[in-house]
Amino acid sequence: QSFQLAPLPPPPGAPRLAHAGGLRSAGTSRAFADLYAVPLYRDLLAQGCDVTVFPSAVGPNGFDAAFGDYQRLALENPRAHLREHLELRELISALHGQFHYGILLYHFNADLIVGQRHLRGALASKLFVYWAAGLPVLVSAELEYMAALVRETGAGLVVERAELATLGQRLANVDYPALQARVVAAQQQYHVEKFLPAVTELLS
Repeated sequence: QSFQLAPLPPPPGAPRLAHAGGLRSAGTSRAFADLYAVPLYRDLLAQGCDVTVFPSAVGPNGFDAAFGDYQRLALENPRAHLREHLELRELISALHGQFHYGILLYHFNADLIVGQRHLRGALASKLFVYWAAGLPVLVSAELEYMAALVRETGAGLVVERAELATLGQRLANVDYPALQARVVAAQQQYHVEKFLPAVTELLS
């Protein structure tokens, strides 16, 4: 059974951005410094975007170490939201038609311990989850392999670090229906069933 859902008309109003998966609160290991996204999300909120986090399953360090700062951000800013953890099919359904973009956006600093090789070759399952939900993606240019897939398919936008501060302006001038059309094409080639077969077999 396919997980792919046809794109729906986007919700009205300001850009609604969704992050699905792991993050970190402040004070965690420098090895995961890229996953501390609160400063980036504050910038996006200040530009008028709406930011929602769908958390991954909580690890042994507990909820607060991973998502506590995002819960506090949601309490202080009405455009920030922290949802409950959802299984794959539920997550795709919750994303479908409720957001403009799925995001793979991070601040990658020069002292990031995981290094440039990791960034160049990283392939996150959330990329295919966003496309399955009919959403174009926003991906940091430092994630070179995924950025190449987005450029190849046209099913989203590659964002340079310097562009993050003015991303809202860029999104205001996007041909969104054209991006959605490219998502439909990307779903045929890069889909959840192909790239996550073990997971989808358990859920089907």
